[in-house]
Amino acid sequence: MAAGLREAMDHVRRSVAVLAVRVRDAHDARVWLPLGYGSWEAYCDAEFKHLAALRAGTTEPVRADTPSPRKITSWIMRPRQTSAESQDERLLQARLACPDIARACDLARAFADLVRHQRGYLLLEWIRQAEQDAPKPMKSFVGAGESRATESLRRRGR
Repeated sequence: MAAGLREAMDHVRRSVAVLAVRVRDAHDARVWLPLGYGSWEAYCDAEFKHLAALRAGTTEPVRADTPSPRKITSWIMRPRQTSAESQDERLLQARLACPDIARACDLARAFADLVRHQRGYLLLEWIRQAEQDAPKPMKSFVGAGESRATESLRRRGR
């Protein structure tokens, strides 16, 4: 996973470098004049309205096109070796766009691993970790799991 994140961030850095060169070239070529703008600032404000709104503090940054929760859940819960590369890439994009998705993904995969490999003895440890790290929507799942796990362990005499 770290290699995928590193690769994605390297791609972002390369893209930003290319963009910076293109913006500098556009400025050096004084592109605003033939397009009918009186200044570089007027050109940027008109052509890049989103950037002008960001600068003025009147809009939020553009968010990545995030797939539905159901789609993301299917990618997370599928064993990694069975997912398509395109699914891994889309999940990585969603994780980068939203830290809550990244935390939920890590916790859900760890939980699936407990179930898949029958490691119930690690459940309380997973619950403690989830109580600290889970995004708010997952907290009720974690709380319900804790009470059920504790009751189950009591019945078994542990």
